[in-house]
Amino acid sequence: MKIIKTLISLPICILLFSCGDTAVGPDMVISSFIEKYPFNYIGLLSDSNAPDTVDVYYSEASGETNVIKHIKVVPPAIVGGQSVNVTYDSIGNKMIEPFHTYIRSKGRRARIDYSKGGSDYMEIVNNGNSDIEYFIVGNQPIKEYDLRNLYAGADGHAAPTNIITDLMPEVFYKKAPVKYLLFPDLKPKEDKYIVNIDGLVGKGNKTYYMYKSTDTVFLKGNQCGEQSVNSAWSIKDVMKLFRAEYNMSNDTILTIAYPVDGYLAKDIRISLGSVKYYEGFKKKTIIPQYHGFIVGHSTLESSERIPFITHVTYPYYQDNTEQ
Repeated sequence: MKIIKTLISLPICILLFSCGDTAVGPDMVISSFIEKYPFNYIGLLSDSNAPDTVDVYYSEASGETNVIKHIKVVPPAIVGGQSVNVTYDSIGNKMIEPFHTYIRSKGRRARIDYSKGGSDYMEIVNNGNSDIEYFIVGNQPIKEYDLRNLYAGADGHAAPTNIITDLMPEVFYKKAPVKYLLFPDLKPKEDKYIVNIDGLVGKGNKTYYMYKSTDTVFLKGNQCGEQSVNSAWSIKDVMKLFRAEYNMSNDTILTIAYPVDGYLAKDIRISLGSVKYYEGFKKKTIIPQYHGFIVGHSTLESSERIPFITHVTYPYYQDNTEQ
C-alpha cells in the first residue's frame, strides 16, 4: 500500500498517476441540466420604532423555470429560503492517449444569473429613511456520503459511515450552523461528523482519502454545537453575532470553511474577506459581505459581493463529480 502524504485534489492526483503520454484538452461543456438550489436566509432589522415597509423581489422555482415574486415585509423579518432553478454545465476534458481517446468529467459549473428572474436574482428595497441592517445565513441541505467508497484509514480500513465533510449550512457559531439557531426545528436529531483528512492512500487500483480523525457536530436533543438551544433565536440576537464578528470581536466568532490545497480549512472568519471558488481558495478578490446596511431609500441586490445564494457553502453550487 502506498501512501501519498501531500494531499492534492483527487481529480488532479488521478491525472498525475495516469498522464504519461496523455494529452489533455481544454475544458469543454459536455452537457447541461437544471437543478433546484436553495436561497440563503436574509435577516432584516431596523432601529426605527416605526420602520417603513421593505419591498423584496426575488426568483422562485416554478416547474423548470423561475418566476419573479414580490412581498412586503416590516423588520425584524427573515426573507429568502426559497428554491430556484439553476442551469448547470457538466465540464470535462478530452483525454488523448496513444491507443485510447475519452472524455474525463471534471464536475459542474453553475450559470450564475443576477438578471430579473435569473437563478441568483433578489432585490431588497428600503423605502424608509432609517437604515436597515442585514445578515446572510446559509440554507443548504446536509450532504452525506458513504465514506467506505471514498475514505480509508491509515491501516487501510474504511472510515465509519455517516460522516460529512464541509457540507453543512454555513455560517457557523460555536461549531453549529447559525441556521439551526434561527430554526431549531430544522436541526438534525442526530450528531453529525466531519472528517479530518491526512493524505491519500493507494489501495489496489483505487485511490482513497486517508482520514486521521473526526470532529463531532453535536445536534442531539437541544444541543447545537457548543450550546443548548431550547427555542429559536430572535433576529436581533443573531444580528448581534454578525455585528460582533464584523467588529472583530475576540469572543464572538463566525466562521465558514474553505478548501485549501485539498484540505478543509476550518474556522476562517467571515469578516476576513475570503472567497470560495471552483478549484480552491482565493483571498482579497471580491469580498463577500454577510452583514451590512441598506441605507434609506436604496436597494440591495444579489451579486458576487452580496451572496444571497453564492459563496455560502460554495461546493453545493459548483462541485466536482469525481469526489
